[in-house]
Amino acid sequence: MPSLEFVHGVTDEATAEDFLVLLTLTHPDLAALETDAPELGVSNGALRLVNHPVNIVSRGETYLGFPFSWVDPEQGERPRPRARLRIDNVDRRITQMIRSLSSAPYARAEIVLGSDPDTVERAYPPFVMTSADWGDVDVSADLGVRDDDDEPVCAWSHSPKFSPALF
Repeated sequence: MPSLEFVHGVTDEATAEDFLVLLTLTHPDLAALETDAPELGVSNGALRLVNHPVNIVSRGETYLGFPFSWVDPEQGERPRPRARLRIDNVDRRITQMIRSLSSAPYARAEIVLGSDPDTVERAYPPFVMTSADWGDVDVSADLGVRDDDDEPVCAWSHSPKFSPALF
């Protein structure tokens, strides 16, 4: 549940509070990049960024201050929420990381207050990067929830021997 400071900051006409988006990109290949390419900033198997000029420590993890913008998933009747991410490509670390992965990474976003970065005010479900485009200026990515339409609804098989009440 959001704190009173967060609610006031969102609803007031003006606020001095900083709303920070903590972005965590995860993928199994990132553990290898941590040792092979330490310049990418990967730690503990994840790339952690915050849309702030300086690094932020939240719950014991360091988030690198990096310019990016986060567009919340749309609300409404859409069957699957989609978010949009745009990361400045100023030093090419993000492009190198995305190109080196064998499949799409997962992205998790959390909103915290600058005055209390250890308290998550809003957390989003893990998104998978469905597409990414990069250019000289930025990396843009569409994020969607895991597509599980092809997953079986029930993994149980029912037969008269094991489920006699159904027959």
